[in-house]
Amino acid sequence: MEKNEYEELILWIRKDSAGYVAIPSGPAPVGTGPGDPFPNPFRDGELEEMWAFAGSRLRELDPPEKTARRRVSDLGERLFETVFAGKVRRFWDQSLDRARHEGRGLRLRLILESSELWDWPWEYLRDPDSDFLIFSPDISIVRCPEVPRPVPALRVDLPLRIVVVIAQPRGTTALDSAREWQELKRNLTSLEVSGRVELCRVAPASLATLRQELAKPIHVLHFIGHGGLDRNPQQGVLQFEKRDGEPDPVTGGDLARLLRRQSPPALVVLNACEGGRFAGVAQALVKEGVPAVVAMQFRVS
Repeated sequence: MEKNEYEELILWIRKDSAGYVAIPSGPAPVGTGPGDPFPNPFRDGELEEMWAFAGSRLRELDPPEKTARRRVSDLGERLFETVFAGKVRRFWDQSLDRARHEGRGLRLRLILESSELWDWPWEYLRDPDSDFLIFSPDISIVRCPEVPRPVPALRVDLPLRIVVVIAQPRGTTALDSAREWQELKRNLTSLEVSGRVELCRVAPASLATLRQELAKPIHVLHFIGHGGLDRNPQQGVLQFEKRDGEPDPVTGGDLARLLRRQSPPALVVLNACEGGRFAGVAQALVKEGVPAVVAMQFRVS
């Protein structure tokens, strides 16, 4: 669906003296205001177990596929029934009914105001009366840091310039980046031939080389490489390369400061581990004015 084909339901979720509280705002013809306080729906250690399992390679001790599916369904249903209760559930149902009656979709925009809420598996939300919300073609789920200023929509004059950074610093686990690059080129060939897309690769994958690419506008920045969380301080990093090939950990703030040399890209894609966790690179980029970031919350197997 196009952007203007979605109604938008905004759900602010914050800590409350009695637990957490959700405050809906959107197209439903009912009054807005906080829902009833609700507790953390997850047992001690349950999310840590999910983090350890998600994105990991299959190992002999991993649970069977059916067990994993039941676990995901249970987590998603529990999260949905806890947050979407009472007034919030009525607001959700009426918003969804209204959007569908008008032939539009519904975008659930989650503004998460406590750090631990970013670790909750919102993409697993599952209505026990139907299915996972993300399986519905007319429902979109978007996580949003609270940004103090509006991010304007960006007008892009063709060709759409996609800059790809493929980083494989010395000493890091080998990635099948050559195949990913070929897949990108294969899927965009017709758009390149027609002049609608310009695809270029940064080599070497250093901040200095990326800085040179900023001489021309970058509409989409696509990073392929290693990422994770620097535990001290707690912030996300991407592993770029130094000129000598050694790892160069770059924080979201570092990358955002570099991208401020031009109008920010309309989209940043982070094909790296844990770029979408709280304090990750994705949140830092959005807070610095990048309109949209696609990132992984978990490890990438």
